[in-house]
Amino acid sequence: MLYIFDQKGVKPKIACLGLAFKADINDLRGSPALKIAISLISKGYKVIAIEPNIERHAVIKLEELDNVLNKDIVLVILVKHKEFLETSIREKLISHGALVFCGALS
Repeated sequence: MLYIFDQKGVKPKIACLGLAFKADINDLRGSPALKIAISLISKGYKVIAIEPNIERHAVIKLEELDNVLNKDIVLVILVKHKEFLETSIREKLISHGALVFCGALS
């Protein structure tokens, strides 16, 4: 089991980029990304999501990407949405040290 802590031993806030089953859709059914976000919440992490294809979620707070890019938050790219691949956004994600689990920045 993996746990992430900051330098003070506190669990950081995590932003999951993408919750959908696959890129550029709004279907969350059977989504591995959604399962990861829910699992992080169950382990006590504060989780928000950036999911450009849905307006709200019953459990996870949704945010706009611009609202989290300059904050002290762990960015985890779980779904390769086209919005995350735009050159200026891609560069910001790289400079922020986003963790990539879907090949979005390669």
